[in-house]
Amino acid sequence: MSQTRILRRAILFALAIVALAFLALLTMDLGRFGDVVEDFVSARTDFRVEFRGDLSARLGGELRVTATDVHLWRDGVERELATVGDLELVLDTWMLLGGGIHVRDVRLEKSAFVLVRRDKPATEGGALAIDKAEVADLALTFGVGSINGERTIRIDSLEFQGAASAPVSLNVAGSFEGQAISASITENLPASGRLPDSSAFTAYAAFPDARFDANGTIRRRGESLVAGFDFEFVGPDMREFVGRFGPRKVPSGDFRFSGDASIGDAAVTVNAAEGHVGPLTGTASGRIDLRGLDVSGRVTGPDAAAFMKTWVNLF
Repeated sequence: MSQTRILRRAILFALAIVALAFLALLTMDLGRFGDVVEDFVSARTDFRVEFRGDLSARLGGELRVTATDVHLWRDGVERELATVGDLELVLDTWMLLGGGIHVRDVRLEKSAFVLVRRDKPATEGGALAIDKAEVADLALTFGVGSINGERTIRIDSLEFQGAASAPVSLNVAGSFEGQAISASITENLPASGRLPDSSAFTAYAAFPDARFDANGTIRRRGESLVAGFDFEFVGPDMREFVGRFGPRKVPSGDFRFSGDASIGDAAVTVNAAEGHVGPLTGTASGRIDLRGLDVSGRVTGPDAAAFMKTWVNLF
């Protein structure tokens, strides 16, 4: 047998071994490496995760993870930030390798999250996209360490569909301080049921003492969605509404804000807004994304300076 033939067979044998190893990795249940996952997260982020219940993970074109009794902490914060009773998560493996996060499906049950204000802004990360989410029995606590004490929003159910290949929808039902809250987004499709490149949608969110309504257009750009809309936010008394979430040092009186905004690339941008709170009138614009909040505006009327100072302190 010639050396060339021997070398060729050796190369083919090596490639076969690599292919078998890769196939074994794709079909292997990675749940047995829970300790490795915990150490990996701790080494590369300022978070610590602990899997106290069952853990199963399979790797392929999608990374599928199921787990029970999951706990999350952040370095420098004594308070446990999250507990998840039951978790099902499906991620796009190739986008993970590229530094982004594409959540194809996530389901949470019997969970609790605590929002803690960051001492420094979040670092800019890769792209984030969520196709589908289902949440049941979630407690969301905020105001930790504030002089006003902690408050908790309870989400009984949340269903979200945001993939570009399906109609956009959101339905939320829950409560805050014993009063019902709800939200909904509905995409208005043509009679044919086909997904057009552009379509109209309506949305609302109902809180105790306030309501948000929006009408706009959803545009599909490949695998991503961009929404532009006009909105209106109204209520009978700003002091009562804000007092549920934080300090009551804001003017009392009816309020109404309206304007146009857009959502896309994991950010909300308010292009222009105007409105009033009692005798005060003002305009504003800003952007909210994963890195934080950037807002500018102008307020006129009695005690306008004190009003602006209060809202700056809120954020």
